[in-house]
Amino acid sequence: MCTTPMEVTCSQLIADEIFPEFVVKVLLYPGAFTNAIMKSKGIPSYSKLLRFYNFTNQKNSPETDLLRLEIVAGSYLCVSGAAIRAGRMSLIGTLLLLWGLAKELSDANKNLRD
Repeated sequence: MCTTPMEVTCSQLIADEIFPEFVVKVLLYPGAFTNAIMKSKGIPSYSKLLRFYNFTNQKNSPETDLLRLEIVAGSYLCVSGAAIRAGRMSLIGTLLLLWGLAKELSDANKNLRD
């Protein structure tokens, strides 16, 4: 279960095999390091980082990609906007994420009623 835009982006990068694993590890390690310090846990090793995030057996599923396109696109825009410069890309990415999450909540409520 991905909880941040960076995790969603890295999950997609691993599943699509767009970049080599070391690029994804470089993106994930600062967050893993910070989480470990904030939660007073052990710092994960670089070599076991993908196992730490449970990204080891990911396969690309076209069905889930199309269902959650707003969340994936919003995550990409948030991460690239933060890497380049905070501004419109991050704002649009955040709005896409919120829209996708609102859509998921409304779909979940609809399924509960049925």
